[in-house]
Amino acid sequence: MRIPSLYAKELNLRNDTKVNGVVLSDQVKRLNWKVRKAEFVEKSGSDILAQVKSKLMLLME
Repeated sequence: MRIPSLYAKELNLRNDTKVNGVVLSDQVKRLNWKVRKAEFVEKSGSDILAQVKSKLMLLME
């Protein structure tokens, strides 16, 4: 079950993604994948990327 977002910079991921949760548009940073032992799960859809970019542009204005 997805919880509706109350945070304007937050983008809820769709039900058809492998990853549950949200993208925090204002938390863009470079991560060291090796140090964090992170693993690639899936590539983002172009629609999700477009929405995140849109939210980022609002932050940079």
